[in-house]
Amino acid sequence: MGTPAFESLRELAAGNLREVDALVAMAEAMRAWQLSATDCSCTTRDVCARFDTDAHAPPSPPLAITQVAPTRALSRLVWVCARMPCRAGTGDAGRVSVLLLSMCRNWICLQRDTVAGWVPAALDLGKHRAPSGRRAGWAAAANISAIGGDVRRIFYLSAAAVIAVAWTASSAAAATVPSTDISIPSPFAPGCGLAAEGNNPGGNFNYPDSEVEPWLAVSPTNPRDVAGTWQQDRWSDGGAHGLIVAVSHDGGLSFDTSQQPRFSNCAGGTGDNGGYGRASDPWVSWAPNGDLWAISLSVDQTTARNAILVSRMRHGESTWSDPTILKFDNSRTGLPQGNNFNDKESLTADPTDASGNLAYAVWDRFVSPNQNAPLPAFEHARSFHEPIWFSRTTNGAADNPTWQAREIFDPGTKNATISNQIVVTPDDGTLVDGFYLSKINQPPTGNFVAVIRSTDKGESWSKKAIIVAPNQAIGENDPEPIHCRPFITGDPPCTIVRSDGVIIDLAVDNSSGPNHGRLYVTWQDHADNPHGDDLIMLSHSDDGGRTWSTPQKVNNTPSNTFTDQAFEPAVHVNNQGVVAVSYYDFRNDVSGDGQLTTDHWVVRSGDGGATWSEDHLGGPFDLHQAPYARGYFVGDYQGLDSQGSAFRALFTLASPSVGTFPNPNPTDEFISDPF
Repeated sequence: MGTPAFESLRELAAGNLREVDALVAMAEAMRAWQLSATDCSCTTRDVCARFDTDAHAPPSPPLAITQVAPTRALSRLVWVCARMPCRAGTGDAGRVSVLLLSMCRNWICLQRDTVAGWVPAALDLGKHRAPSGRRAGWAAAANISAIGGDVRRIFYLSAAAVIAVAWTASSAAAATVPSTDISIPSPFAPGCGLAAEGNNPGGNFNYPDSEVEPWLAVSPTNPRDVAGTWQQDRWSDGGAHGLIVAVSHDGGLSFDTSQQPRFSNCAGGTGDNGGYGRASDPWVSWAPNGDLWAISLSVDQTTARNAILVSRMRHGESTWSDPTILKFDNSRTGLPQGNNFNDKESLTADPTDASGNLAYAVWDRFVSPNQNAPLPAFEHARSFHEPIWFSRTTNGAADNPTWQAREIFDPGTKNATISNQIVVTPDDGTLVDGFYLSKINQPPTGNFVAVIRSTDKGESWSKKAIIVAPNQAIGENDPEPIHCRPFITGDPPCTIVRSDGVIIDLAVDNSSGPNHGRLYVTWQDHADNPHGDDLIMLSHSDDGGRTWSTPQKVNNTPSNTFTDQAFEPAVHVNNQGVVAVSYYDFRNDVSGDGQLTTDHWVVRSGDGGATWSEDHLGGPFDLHQAPYARGYFVGDYQGLDSQGSAFRALFTLASPSVGTFPNPNPTDEFISDPF
């Protein structure tokens, strides 16, 4: 136990204080207490200069508050921060000084480049942000208190570093990170995909107002630029009406969804560069020059047409370019999603290229038995292959960027790749493409996590895949299946959770810490759960992807529960070198209640993976309420990024049950507060 002031700060870190006045009183008490031990005060300018030169301070700090109502309490806190002591004492005094300095830095110092003045910057903070998201009832149903929501946002923004210290030093139960629903009412009308959407009553179903499969991107040069994307109105047999991109220029306090890339008929697309019945696999990436790129897999459900499309929102603009075709395929078979099918694309704007000219896209392309095969040959084919395709622009900042696409890795006959994703090493700019590799025809057979490398920005690639680790994933199943599809002929049972175990995620440590340049890859795997995968695994490389560490289990799912399945991990590293891995699990599911209770979690390590702490991101929720799209579906992946040292997560939660299927609002997308 420390002094009352220090204990109050620990209470703040735990999220137990809910009033700004209480925070101010605590800060004033700390200041008075510190001044009794130190006879020194300094101006805000001095405080900020101190942090700018402090080797231990984050080079890119968490987001500062810019849109909280100016109040007398905030003014008093600014006054305290501006007159705080410069020298730290010992013991609790020293700790309080460090923590209070960190708080004041996030409150005031970050404003100096964007808001005129020093102390007045914190007094002119703009309008109070009303709660966002279209369904306030969800928060109450999920026991997320609406009272003090903006206060909680202030606490987590100003005390992000404090939270990390307190949680690491504590053995308390996992804290819940507040989050905000940023979903919107679907802008797409029923039938907007036209004939190409392939509506087949009794055979498939569209889930209006469903949002799934989010991705999150924070600009590498401006943490105020944040973008999230997801599928809108998921179909039961693949794809969605369109892709939504939500763009924020205030660090995620508000999002603009008024403009969408024209990747499908529903979004206003036409022709081969947008006129498709469905869109899927959303991804976004910020270039260092402020341009935002989006990518889509766009398909017809009544023809064999499919394409990988990209679109750009230029820095300073709010509209999307006409989509550019990276790869277009059709087929003599005429079968939708048959042979010559492109899948699971991702896009990476090169963070090491300040000009914004370099960006990369990568995906897999299924071919069977060959790309010119007619329908009878495809129906009787015994061979296939699924190589990696790559596209690059070298003039991405130009008025009319051009892209070149080609195959870069062929795993061989009856072998496949999927879930390709490129990261860029910070020092030499090496491209590392991670993927899931399935080998049936060539030894060693089995499934693996693998990478290939390019040391010349994609001009050439390693010929042989580097194996990270074997992958024994089997996917997920509902231990107690129900009937959730009365709109499908025969009302078949719902047995599968759509998390096949073939999706991986990569991250790179761009910090100046001891693990600078380290690559991480995460995936789900299987140990002994009879119903599905129960391991979230992580491996790292300290030599640019040439060799990899022995994988370690990082999920904290208890093994003594009804079912300890865990699935769908994401990984990211903040600017302090802290690595975070998010995932879903069923630890709170119980037998016999008719629900599939699910939660979303995140674990963090500040020592390169030696030790971990856990926080709760979302839930519990009933996964039965999510769209059943070849299994209960929240997406093949979720979003995780950071603003300086503060992580942000974008993830799917199913809505509370209404007693019947389908739920009129199956799922929403939630963005976490900084943590």
